[in-house]
Amino acid sequence: MRVLRLLPSRLRGQGFVEYGLVVAVVALVMMVGANRLSGAESAYFTGIGPTLAPAAPTYAAIGAPTVLSVATATGTYGGTVSLSATLTSAGTGVSGKMLSFMLNGTAVCGGATGVTCPVTNASGTATLSNVSLATIDVGTYATGIVASFQGDANYQLATATGTLIVNQAAQSITFAQPTSPAAYQSTFSIAPTASSGLQTLVTASGGCTAVQSGSSYTVTMTSSTTDCVLTATQPGNTDFSSAPPVTRTVHASKAQASITITNTTQTYNGSPKPVAVSTNPTGLAYTITYSGSPTPPTNAGTYAVSVTINDTQYQGTQNATLVVQQAPVSVTLSNLTGTYNGTPHPVTVTTSPVGLATTTTYSGNSTPPTNAGSYAVSTAVTDPNYQGSATATLTVSPATTNVLVDAKTVSSAKNTVVTLTASVYASGTSPVPSVGQGSITFSFGGNPPCTAPAPVTVSATGAATATCTFNKAASGPYTINASYTPGAPANFSSSNGSATLTTVANGSKNTNLTVSPAHGSVSGGQVTLSATLLNISNSAVAGKSISFTVNGSPVCGGSTGVTCPTTSASGVATLAINLGPGASSTYPITATWAGDASALASNGSARLTVN
Repeated sequence: MRVLRLLPSRLRGQGFVEYGLVVAVVALVMMVGANRLSGAESAYFTGIGPTLAPAAPTYAAIGAPTVLSVATATGTYGGTVSLSATLTSAGTGVSGKMLSFMLNGTAVCGGATGVTCPVTNASGTATLSNVSLATIDVGTYATGIVASFQGDANYQLATATGTLIVNQAAQSITFAQPTSPAAYQSTFSIAPTASSGLQTLVTASGGCTAVQSGSSYTVTMTSSTTDCVLTATQPGNTDFSSAPPVTRTVHASKAQASITITNTTQTYNGSPKPVAVSTNPTGLAYTITYSGSPTPPTNAGTYAVSVTINDTQYQGTQNATLVVQQAPVSVTLSNLTGTYNGTPHPVTVTTSPVGLATTTTYSGNSTPPTNAGSYAVSTAVTDPNYQGSATATLTVSPATTNVLVDAKTVSSAKNTVVTLTASVYASGTSPVPSVGQGSITFSFGGNPPCTAPAPVTVSATGAATATCTFNKAASGPYTINASYTPGAPANFSSSNGSATLTTVANGSKNTNLTVSPAHGSVSGGQVTLSATLLNISNSAVAGKSISFTVNGSPVCGGSTGVTCPTTSASGVATLAINLGPGASSTYPITATWAGDASALASNGSARLTVN
């Protein structure tokens, strides 16, 4: 507050108005006030030095006194505050006056601050809003606010202080929720932040640990079942109050383990075929199934393998395919040659290991061939646990045949009809097939007066009969030739036979005995033997006893106890015999007429085929 003084003329008489004093007073007035001396006062100080003569004593006012009061200001650290001061004079607010403010000794308006200082309102109050507290710590500053009025022509200058209160600022924590769930032994980073910029603190509980590194934390999951609880705090400091704690929960889960399945291709050998399983981490328990079964398979095949980790801390599943390959096997084909015998000719198949199931085809047919010929044989193992095959050629040769020609004795007279008979039979095979196909061609040696007949088809029993007529008187003997030509299929070989054609004078008692081929079964049973007795004129000779032998043994007459048959009116004698079980073969049949006064002896032969 500026003090105004009146300078009465009496002061000079008291020795106060000396040149130096006056100068000092004037200087003081000029230094502290904006009010000027009035004209009278100016006149009063017109002299210089001790010889000055005062003017008439007068009084002049140099500005009304003012009072400045500053309101207490309260703000938050780092925030802003409003400053307020009231300028009064004689108890009345002075309006329209600019007030300047300082906070803790620093101007906050006017000059270089760039902020316009406020002007008092009608009540004499001036307010400066949004004044930053950024550089002022928390505390109570009794004279932290300084307000000043510079004075003017009407009012004296004034300065006052006020209390500044800076309170702690509140702060909050920003803490992003970590990814949940998190696997056992996995790690992740967190970096909660405080709005104050102060370092946050993190505590971990439950199934995890947290290690600080700078402003962040590395969290490690230590359990697969217990959740991880992370709490972020900031206790505050002089300028900030403690922040409300923030908690984040991360659910625990099992760690993912890797599974490797090997040994997935194996070969059957009769023992179980488990795959090999390894885990990372090593040594984890697991369950395994093979196409749904926990038992490793033994048989060849393809199996879906599934492995699942069975551990409290780890989880994982892996699938694969196990292939148990068929074991290789050797296949040997034998019995690749044979002779036609009327029965199938399968090859012999041998496998190693022995006894494996196989399929065999013969030129594409699954039935072993019977007929003579060459066949492409293909055999494959059908056992599901083995694989193997073989090929070969089966050769079935035609059966060997023999032609039996009956010798004949006939009249040498012209026009004699010669009956030629022959039979064909197989030999050298077991069983012996009946030759019931093909043809026999008769021819002669010695040029008899007879034209050879055309080829004759062999009957079902293997017999063939033909005739020729002498075109002039004959003078034998001659050779009868018979050639066998097989038919189709060519199951028999060709063969030849011969006999003697004898000519005698007409009226001779010579006879011809012809035996028919016979057939029997290896299982035994009845067989009928038949022989025909004719004279040289091909007329039947009846009533004659014919004896038979089979394979050299008599089957009638003598000690056999069997009566030999007698020729019928047609010259035929038949004998039924019983065969026991035996091997397949051909046996010679011999029929004999012993002769008498009316008909000379003769014999004939044929074959009994047993198959």
